Amino acid sequence: MSQETQVKIYEKMLLARQLDSLLSQPRILGNPFYIGSTFEEPLVILGMQMKVGEGVGYDVVAPYYRSLPLLIGMGLPAESFMRQAAMREGDPFSKGRQMVNHFSEPDFNVVPVSSCVTVEAGKGFGTAMVQKMRTDDTEVLTLVHLGDAMCAEADFWVMLQEVALRELPVLILISNNAAGIHTPYASGSAAPCQSAWGVGVEIATSSKPDNAHLARYVQAYSPDLPTSVKFKPSPRPGWQIVDGSDVNSVLASSQVAFDYIRKQRKPFILEYRTERGRHHSSSSNPSGNILETLIDADPLAHFEAQLLSEGVLSAQQIADMKVYIDTELMQKVESVKSEPAALDAVSGMYYEGVWRPGMPA
Repeated sequence: MSQETQVKIYEKMLLARQLDSLLSQPRILGNPFYIGSTFEEPLVILGMQMKVGEGVGYDVVAPYYRSLPLLIGMGLPAESFMRQAAMREGDPFSKGRQMVNHFSEPDFNVVPVSSCVTVEAGKGFGTAMVQKMRTDDTEVLTLVHLGDAMCAEADFWVMLQEVALRELPVLILISNNAAGIHTPYASGSAAPCQSAWGVGVEIATSSKPDNAHLARYVQAYSPDLPTSVKFKPSPRPGWQIVDGSDVNSVLASSQVAFDYIRKQRKPFILEYRTERGRHHSSSSNPSGNILETLIDADPLAHFEAQLLSEGVLSAQQIADMKVYIDTELMQKVESVKSEPAALDAVSGMYYEGVWRPGMPA
């Protein structure tokens, strides 16, 4: 990475962390429900690689409720997240219904998040079908973001089969934090890693099986990752998955994934070993504090240490950036709180915009 790229990534990671922290604190925006994305900040890197815009000529993202850093990387403004939390009339995601982290933004090709988990798998398969049918001369793709526990749903298996059989341009991004809500891997039933389920239909993957024979088989259809990429053991033995707390590894592996899909027009499973820096939601921990037991896995702290050791930023520059972003966010909070509240429960339920070519009459 150039120093300029490193600083841009750090700024977006810092914005994602401080916005997430703000949303986790009671009463700042009217005591909204919190379900956040602490320690997922390296995902801004994938957002920065998306071709952002509206329509079939641009990438599509089918997110879930921990995709805030991904959307920050794409350029969604912090005010959008605040307006949803504060139930403002101008909430672009859910029209002030406080359906927190139910992201939806047509201008950025962000497919609506639904309350039922994993349905984004089917939505992503659908948008990728359209991209293949109507954009053969472009390199656009669909990114489907999932948590590891969501991969227990049938939607996930159907998506894997369909994108493999139809060779669709889908990036299947899995954040594996070894737990589903409050259920750890040890108490549930899961594959050695979610990438393992792509083996049967030969979907290229960033993950490495420990078994030597299976490793050779996977290598036959998966592109090699740079040797600089760090791996971590899957929560259950059998596979090595990319270290999602290491910024360099996230960047290098995602670049391979994006390039593979754009050029080959085939799907790719990109699975990261991550941690959930706070409890699952404010129903688990109203304090919003970062879990001390996981502090050593903080990707933001690791990246800060790297930037300091390489002389990219000084300690004072980092401190100044934190103060600047925090000040900017609090100013936006006051502005958002002064906006009209959403009082009409049915407004915005149906599309009221201008008809465009290709839309049903």
